[in-house]
Amino acid sequence: MPEAIPLCSQPNYLCARLSVPLNWNASIEQRASGLRAAIAVTKLPAKVPVTDPRYGGPILTNLGGSGESGVFQVLSDGKQLQTILRHIDVTKREHDG
Repeated sequence: MPEAIPLCSQPNYLCARLSVPLNWNASIEQRASGLRAAIAVTKLPAKVPVTDPRYGGPILTNLGGSGESGVFQVLSDGKQLQTILRHIDVTKREHDG
């Protein structure tokens, strides 16, 4: 279950931190007790509800690069992207965990 984080102070944005295992090749038991990383995810929901027939689902953007915050990129550029992607959730994960 994603952990809500207080990073999203702007209205309409959703932020969470996902806890993921560092070693995906480990057995399920080893993953459950092994080291984990927290990855920040930010979402700007579509302008229409998911029940609307025009809703297009989420899009995971991978813009930017190392050293640039994916969370802050959606917070700063999400509204501009949504002028084109009105019926799609704009979602971004943090590059470096």
